[in-house]
Amino acid sequence: MAAIQNHQASLLSVFAATAKDYYLALAAKSSVDSAREIQTATKTSLDAAEARYKNGIAPISDVLQAQTQYAQSAFNLARAEGELISSQGLLAVDMGLSPEAQFVLSVDDEKLEGTAFVKSVSLLLEQAKQSHPAIAAAQANLAAAKASKYAALAEDLPTLSLTGRATRTRQPVNYGPEMGQPLSTTHDRYIGLQIEIPLFSGFSSFYKVKSAMVAEDIQEQALRAAEQQVAQNVWSSYQIFRTNTENLQNTKVILNSARLQFNAAQERYKLGVTTILELTNAQSTLSNSSQQRIRALAEWRTARLQLASHIGVLGMWAIK
Repeated sequence: MAAIQNHQASLLSVFAATAKDYYLALAAKSSVDSAREIQTATKTSLDAAEARYKNGIAPISDVLQAQTQYAQSAFNLARAEGELISSQGLLAVDMGLSPEAQFVLSVDDEKLEGTAFVKSVSLLLEQAKQSHPAIAAAQANLAAAKASKYAALAEDLPTLSLTGRATRTRQPVNYGPEMGQPLSTTHDRYIGLQIEIPLFSGFSSFYKVKSAMVAEDIQEQALRAAEQQVAQNVWSSYQIFRTNTENLQNTKVILNSARLQFNAAQERYKLGVTTILELTNAQSTLSNSSQQRIRALAEWRTARLQLASHIGVLGMWAIK
């Protein structure tokens, strides 16, 4: 039973790591899409600055600043694409494939996965104590240690055995040439009780019992340590998940505001009622807000998975 539960704990660890790397790869893909969007926006701003410069209503510094922003967006796009390739290679290795394996990640439409398993932290702690395979393995090891102790104690007790035997033999008897060789049949049956009382074994049984008791105590401490570790992991991951859930909505509001601000700044610049500085600031704010939103999504999903794995609800047994 301990071996089975340790196997389940290993599966849980592998599943959690693979799913985490999947969401990191998904976040890297979203970063590439966001970088492309920012590059398109900076190209539009550059075109507007060049048009205003050609018409004599904007200085050359506006064009140079817009070119800098466009070059920076190209740099960010290349870096995001490199991080995507790296994260996909790591995910491929998690799945037992070559890092060069080609596969398509599902489109991130920001649909949030189910959280029905999330309850109050006290209920989650109790659920983890009942279902986490690491605790179940420690409990099985403790039960095995107790069984070994009882077996060692039993070796010093008298042994009562029921014994019995039944035999039947047939063999020829030689009475001489006149009588021939008739067969002689013999029956033998008995039943009885046998008792064995150990008197002295050179203290070997005493030391065996002491060793078994120490092993039981070690397994009791291991069970307490496993329970404490799981409880700590559940508590920490629950708090992180709750914080990330709150921040998720905040980043959505920030991103929407930054996008509206950039669109307004772009129109104002085209109309000549604002400077290139306001436009580039709005571009930077939009880029930072987009990356912040992507990180928040990835952190929320990772925190959700970590909470599920620390409770013990993630694994082969969870696959429908």
